[in-house]
Order: sequence, then C-alpha cells, then structure tokens
Amino acid sequence: MHRTNVTEPAGRRHLLVASSTLSVVITFLQKVSTPMNRSVKLAHLLQTSERLAVAAQRDLTAQVEHCPEWTVLDLVAHIAGVQWFWATIVEGKVQDREHLQRPGGIPANGDPIDWFRAQTMRLHNALSTSVDTDPVWTWWPDDQSVGLC
Repeated sequence: MHRTNVTEPAGRRHLLVASSTLSVVITFLQKVSTPMNRSVKLAHLLQTSERLAVAAQRDLTAQVEHCPEWTVLDLVAHIAGVQWFWATIVEGKVQDREHLQRPGGIPANGDPIDWFRAQTMRLHNALSTSVDTDPVWTWWPDDQSVGLC
C-alpha cells in the first residue's frame, strides 16, 4: 500500500484531507444505519454531506487513506452517484431497478462539489416529500420501502 510521507507539507495535507473525508463518510454510514427518527436522519444526511463537501474542497487529488486506488474526487463522485441512485428510486417510486439509467456523473465542465451538493439536496428533497411506507426497490428483500433508503 502506498502511503503519503507525512513529513512533507504536501504529504501531510493529502493525508489529512483523505483521512477527514473518509471519516465523514464513515460517520454518515454509522448514523444512517442505526434506528432514528426521520428528521434526525435527514439532518444527518445534510450535515455529513456538507462536511464531506468542505473536506473535499481542500484537495480533490488527495489519496483516500484506506482506499489507495481512490482520490478524494473518486470518493465524492461515488457518494454523489449513490445519492443520485437513491434519489431517483425515491422520486420515481421505482420498484424495479433494472430500468434505472446510470447517473451521468460529474458534468464535464461542472464543479464536482456543486454536483455532489445537488445530489445531496435531490436525495434530501425526495426523502422529505415521501412517506417511509411508500413501496420502492431496495437492496433488502424484506423491506422494500422508502424507510430503508
């Protein structure tokens, strides 16, 4: 595994950005995977997504410490794609994911952080305007509802 030399100022910057970015993602996943009321879950979505956006703005080219093949940009694009995926399912009340088109990704001339924030808001708005019991496709066969998204 390639490690950035933290004795160099640039190396320290890359390691800190990547570590704080990954920390934001882990915190988000821990929060949303534990039972909590809807408003708390939606607040965590906004808070942790914004923390990721702020951390990522420091250096999109930094390596992600625990995923050495990925840069912070790769991580931001991945999380934005996941948010796009679930927003599309909830907005369209999709019950068969086979008919979903893949997200186009970061627009060629667009700002990746702006695109990430837009996907966060799309997911937040979709979840905010739906009901937990609305039927949608999910990964978990025993719970095919918005509440799991």
